[in-house]
Amino acid sequence: MFLLSSTYSAKAQGLRGFYGTEFWLSFPNNIIKVYDSSLYIMVYSTSNDVVTIHNPRTGYKLIKNTQANKYTKMTIPRAQWEYPTPVAGAQDAGVVITSNNDIMVTAVNSESTSGEMTQLLPVQYLEFGQNYTLAYPTFGVPGKEAQFVVVALDEGNTTVRVKSTSYIQSFSYNFTVTMKKGQAMPLYITDTSKPNPIVNVTVEGSCKRIAVFTSIKSVENGNGSSCSGTDMLFEQAWPNVYFGKQYVVPSVPENLSSSIQITALFNNSTVTWDGAPLTVLQAGQTYKFEIGNNQDHLIDCNNPVQVNQTTFSHGCSGHPNLVYGDPSLLNIAPVANGVNKTALVTLTDQLYRHYLKITCKGNSVPNVTVNGVPLNPSGGWKGYSWGGQNYYTAWQLMPANGSYQVESDGPIQAYYYAMAFKSGLSTCIGGGFINRNSDFLVDKTQVCDTFESFNFTAVGDSVNNILWNFGDGNTANTNPVNHSYSKSGIYKVKLLSYRTNAFCQADTIEKTVRVVKRHPEILFGDSFPCVGTAVKINITAQSGNTYVWKDGFGTLDRTILQNSKLHLIITDSNGCVTNDSMEIKFKECNFQHLKIANIFTPNRDGLNDKWVIDHLGYKEVNVTIHNRWGQLIYSYSLPTDTDWNGTIGNKGFTLCPDGTYYYTIVAINQYDKSVSNINGIIQLIR
Repeated sequence: MFLLSSTYSAKAQGLRGFYGTEFWLSFPNNIIKVYDSSLYIMVYSTSNDVVTIHNPRTGYKLIKNTQANKYTKMTIPRAQWEYPTPVAGAQDAGVVITSNNDIMVTAVNSESTSGEMTQLLPVQYLEFGQNYTLAYPTFGVPGKEAQFVVVALDEGNTTVRVKSTSYIQSFSYNFTVTMKKGQAMPLYITDTSKPNPIVNVTVEGSCKRIAVFTSIKSVENGNGSSCSGTDMLFEQAWPNVYFGKQYVVPSVPENLSSSIQITALFNNSTVTWDGAPLTVLQAGQTYKFEIGNNQDHLIDCNNPVQVNQTTFSHGCSGHPNLVYGDPSLLNIAPVANGVNKTALVTLTDQLYRHYLKITCKGNSVPNVTVNGVPLNPSGGWKGYSWGGQNYYTAWQLMPANGSYQVESDGPIQAYYYAMAFKSGLSTCIGGGFINRNSDFLVDKTQVCDTFESFNFTAVGDSVNNILWNFGDGNTANTNPVNHSYSKSGIYKVKLLSYRTNAFCQADTIEKTVRVVKRHPEILFGDSFPCVGTAVKINITAQSGNTYVWKDGFGTLDRTILQNSKLHLIITDSNGCVTNDSMEIKFKECNFQHLKIANIFTPNRDGLNDKWVIDHLGYKEVNVTIHNRWGQLIYSYSLPTDTDWNGTIGNKGFTLCPDGTYYYTIVAINQYDKSVSNINGIIQLIR
């Protein structure tokens, strides 16, 4: 079996494949018990661990120590999963498998002829599993009906609504059942007039989790008068949120044919096959067809759809050796759901031919290794081009009873097929899981100042009821939304997306953004030096920063002798850019003058009533006036004040008498900032 052993970056929940620490299971009652009275749990551990199988309703418990990177076979006795016939209601038949560290779990009803298997979903992927669509490729051989099992995982009562196109047991087409934690409800489809039943299973009134398993007791798959051979189908159903819009349909290694079934979740779902129109489906409709298995294919749709594969019976153009293979149900993983590190453990039965099948989307053949050795696919890698995109597939025959580390440099989907005398097994064992209900985009992951903002946009099938948590105490519920932060730091932004019933949280997506402070400007302001002087610029470089003059000047320090516009580009260690600039404009400093009158007549005749200093080229002129006894009469600064009117303090109340007055002037040059000190006499005549 193909077992995942790494994480993979994803849009929402993360493409961790089938890894987890808690799994729930209940086998349907159509298990064939000719060869085995127990059911098998194949556990692959990533570390030395303790794994427990427990039926919380009956108290049954089995504990085993496991070794790192090896598989352990465990069993569940028939009494823990078998239901009475006919079924009267919810049974105490739910089994939980737990561990301390990540494991992968495969359920196998038998390693002998007529076996079937499924990879179990860890409970973290069932948090969003309130809605399931079960599409059956056929009702089954008469008397060996289709059925499904619902397992309740949470405390309290779990109410489940079942809607079906076929009559369910003694219930109806639309009814509810209520179960307690650990109970399992097996339900039988008894209406043989509808050969391809569709069943919708939904949790009502809460966000409680359920696990759902779908099966057919015996089905013959394939057409023709010589067709023979039946087998059971069994898979854990995937919640609707994990279905996708694009699938690479794998050919079954060394088989000639299989059946493909597409089920629509939304109206007006337009499906293409290898880029050509195939069909348009409405919500709940299915499209089933048969394909030859020497080629792989692409299914593309404008809406999420469910895709299943059923292998052919051994007498119906299955394996070239007509006694090999039998029907087996396979969930196909969407192209978006890939993993890049897995482990493969093949069953112990030497009669089986064991196959590793890989599909992927990418610009080139992925580098896949098995136990560190490059994959050696039979016939090499197959390449396809659909819609301008490249896809690759490969398969390799693997020895029985083996453990293999499988790694890829890009995301892949992987499947395990096994065929023996009148028996076939298959399951998806290299698919990741994304909550496709919602995601969010951010226009950047870092800003270089607090005045810069981020733009967040929620996307997905249902983003009408959302809540943003920006990680700084602020929230919002609009979409899209801009947000800026008041200080530097690293912030975890969360999008909480809720289903339309507003009480069931559909997803929490988290991304990290960073606010840093860019390097401050270091050039001084515009300068106006005197002609003939030199302006020196000295800059101390800081480690991790780069400094580039836009005019191409080679050194950081420079001496300026002529008019210049300087532009310095500073890039700090965060990648933030500071554009610093200054202008140096040389001035002729010999045009300064001060014209100072030595007499004025403040007699209010409108002529020469004020003592005024005519100044040019000075930034500031400070004036102090005293009488002959040294008493301060008035002090002021040009250009703030402009003149002296011949009164004390220039207030106009106390007239100064005729006579001689003394001034002191301190003038600051506008260009070179030099200071001039000037003293003189003023004659006041009225």
